[in-house]
Amino acid sequence: MDDAVEGILATMKHGINKGPYNIGTQDRFRISDVANMIRDIALKRYKKHIKLEYDVSRPTGVIGRAADITRAREELGFELKVPLWEGLEKTMEWIEKDIDEKTRRAKIRL
Repeated sequence: MDDAVEGILATMKHGINKGPYNIGTQDRFRISDVANMIRDIALKRYKKHIKLEYDVSRPTGVIGRAADITRAREELGFELKVPLWEGLEKTMEWIEKDIDEKTRRAKIRL
């Protein structure tokens, strides 16, 4: 999210009417790669093992995608700073804090 916010702010600063910019990683990740990262983070943080299940009845779609950030790099000076693994960890932390805060608020209202 940090990189996305920086990219959006850079776009606003340089003019948002100059066309679209890709803001993301140029590394290609499969959905299974990201699912495995989330599983590994959950095991590390919560000591919970998540079993991944695949629906083999559905057709295989796109294997992976990668953003071409050339234009954002050249025109906005955008560079990715937060690796995917770290971003997923931060997101899981934020979700955990948000859930805890909402639970705390709900208990106060009772």
